[in-house]
Amino acid sequence: MNSKKKTGSYYTPLDLADFIVQHLKPSLNDTNSILEPSVGDGAFIKTIIANNIPVNQISIVDINDEHFKNIQSIIPQEININTYKEDFLEYNNENKLFSLIIGNPPYIKKNLLQKAQIDSCKSILTAAGLKSSAKNIWTAFFIKSISLLDKNGILAMVLPAELLQVSFAEELRHYILNKFQRIEIITFDNLLFECKGQNTIIFIGYKESKNNGVYFSNIENLSDKKLTLNQNNYITHSPFKWSHHYLDTEDLQFIELLCKKIKLIGDYCETKPGIVSAANSYFIINKETENKFHLHKYTLPILQRGLFVNDDIIYTKEAYAKLIKEGKPSKILCFTEDNTKNINSHVQSYLNIGSQMDFVNGWKCSKRKIWYIIPNISTIPDAFFFKRCHQYPKLLINEAQVYVTDSAYKICMKTGFDLSSFIYSFYNTLTIVCSELFGRYYGGGVLELIPSEFKRLPIPYVAINEKIFQQFYNRAKKAANITEILQENDNYILKDNLKLTEEQIIRLQKIRTQLYNKRLKL
Repeated sequence: MNSKKKTGSYYTPLDLADFIVQHLKPSLNDTNSILEPSVGDGAFIKTIIANNIPVNQISIVDINDEHFKNIQSIIPQEININTYKEDFLEYNNENKLFSLIIGNPPYIKKNLLQKAQIDSCKSILTAAGLKSSAKNIWTAFFIKSISLLDKNGILAMVLPAELLQVSFAEELRHYILNKFQRIEIITFDNLLFECKGQNTIIFIGYKESKNNGVYFSNIENLSDKKLTLNQNNYITHSPFKWSHHYLDTEDLQFIELLCKKIKLIGDYCETKPGIVSAANSYFIINKETENKFHLHKYTLPILQRGLFVNDDIIYTKEAYAKLIKEGKPSKILCFTEDNTKNINSHVQSYLNIGSQMDFVNGWKCSKRKIWYIIPNISTIPDAFFFKRCHQYPKLLINEAQVYVTDSAYKICMKTGFDLSSFIYSFYNTLTIVCSELFGRYYGGGVLELIPSEFKRLPIPYVAINEKIFQQFYNRAKKAANITEILQENDNYILKDNLKLTEEQIIRLQKIRTQLYNKRLKL
């Protein structure tokens, strides 16, 4: 496994550290003590010294003391330096508080943490009165740093953009509003440094300030020295994620008002995740592998990824046949205790390959009674929604009768509602706008909606007959892009049925374009 993934060590570029220190400089005249809780290569300390920030004492913490010598060599003798070779989660310096805490905490997901680290994270969050579980180590670093600030202290950190948009960070967002009088959040159009495609932000919190509130700024890159901070207190108390701070407050209020009038996706259908194989590269195979190892009696048809679907609203038998012909993974192995009692040598050789690749010791496979038997195969869905997308969210009727992986949510309509009407009603500008607003996005512009976010999307459901749906399907196949599909549907769904004016629909369409361009950095 990549060592960076294990340790979360994505070191801060010097130009980013300098950008932050330069921005903070006017506020650091009375800095007595500084803490860097995960010092790494010392980029922040180096820039603090280079910028002649007045300081009496510097404390640095890191699990790797090899970094300390280089940093100590650049710190002037008149400044006291304390080094602590330990995990910051366990750091304890007799309740000493700091004027400035600055850094870039490690980014390590829970499944890569040791049990002692998970327990420490939980203790830190619980002590702060938070119910969130330790999804990632950065949250505990962040909360513990806040607790070590003095009454006039400043916290400056490079953090994942998760803080602004994911569900588990919602409690953190409420927490920081109560801890800081002034908050500044700086977002960027481009990835600041390599961190598994994770967008990053700069967070600055002031325990005391003459100009209270939450301020946002977005800049293209670090060479853009002109930083304009705009106050946006509406977004911090609205149902929308902070990542959409750049939208006009009036537009967000307009959407919020519309959403209150419309039922949600969860009112019309039940949703469940698809199959979790634990190792798609092994358990989902193409036709060639199926033939080579005589696996035909052990496979079921499956659609693995949204990338394998064209811009369509029905996944047809022809589309699935094309997937097979192209040699794409299209069959999932469905071993059971019964059908593996008398397997032939070809099948056994494929199972041996899995053992040699150590899948048997994988986290999920190791929990199974027999590592290669996938539990909860369940049923073929009538329709499915891919949780991740690039151009636009995809909701499709499953004409091909294939299974789906957990990259999709299976759709089952509730009594009294029609699947074709549901699919038709989904493709309108308001619902697509809310997909952008309720979801979260990652480096490269990928949009993702977790189950709870998908279920609470507003959908102005319109009951239609089969003739209208067929006309819609034919138009969709001929459309050059999703905009053409939405514009046609908006006239019937939003104008004729929801009674929105032409001006209101155009306003929604402009907001969608703004969100789309921002996510894909166009």
